[in-house]
Amino acid sequence: MSPPTLVACGDDLGLHPATGEGIAAAHDGGLLRAASLMVTGEAVEGAVALAAARPDLAVGVHLSLLDVPPAGNPAPWAGLLDGRGCFPPSARARSLARVAARVQRRPADALAEFAAQLDRAGALGVRPTHVDGHNHLHLLPAVFPGLVDLCVARGIRWIRVPRAPLRRLLWRRWAMDRGGAKGTLIRTFGRRAARGLRPPLRCADHVVGLGLHGPAATPARGRALAGLLADGVTEWMVHPVAPSADFRRRFPWGDGWGSELSLLRDDDLAGALAERGVRVAGFGAIR
Repeated sequence: MSPPTLVACGDDLGLHPATGEGIAAAHDGGLLRAASLMVTGEAVEGAVALAAARPDLAVGVHLSLLDVPPAGNPAPWAGLLDGRGCFPPSARARSLARVAARVQRRPADALAEFAAQLDRAGALGVRPTHVDGHNHLHLLPAVFPGLVDLCVARGIRWIRVPRAPLRRLLWRRWAMDRGGAKGTLIRTFGRRAARGLRPPLRCADHVVGLGLHGPAATPARGRALAGLLADGVTEWMVHPVAPSADFRRRFPWGDGWGSELSLLRDDDLAGALAERGVRVAGFGAIR
């Protein structure tokens, strides 16, 4: 396995101007080298311009069935879309459960929407290096095999699949990144999903960040994470958001994400990674 490589990947690019501002700041003065685009987000045009101005920022697609309008035919989602034509808000656990149940019952509808979002990325001039999923819905067993087909057909090489074994999570030093019951469920789906990958599509050897977010994203925990990174590629899922009262009001699930922006710009963390010989890169730079 190769020496440690860290890919800090910022989610929700294009959802709101504050996510773009945060991702730009985390890239220009910090460790961020990848970002995932919500292709129907309200700030998508500015996000595409932001990415184009940063050629070493690897841009992927954040496949979304929550918080934003569909890119494809909205008819299959009748009864779920709100008055603005958007998928349900992810801040509500009941909404997330309803969408997940719909995906499991009718995976073809979700795959058609995922294909439309990938097509929209192409129309915006983005050639995705990777895909991941808003609230990890892309890992649901009914839809993941078809998503692998979509990615392989489009030449996409990376997909987010958190799959840390339970024995690692029980190790005391990983307590800050367990992510509670939700993190355990996501990794359970991820371990199953990883068995269905095929070349050229691959996932990182390790995914961190399920528990290292919001108030938990402290400098001390960041430096602890640097000491735990193993050989191979580690994807660090992050949400760097610039200060915005409007963002906090409309997306309460993002409260506290400004701490992730500060952590990505922490000189002590960058120094700890350099001392360990950790390469910081985007997905497009990894072969």
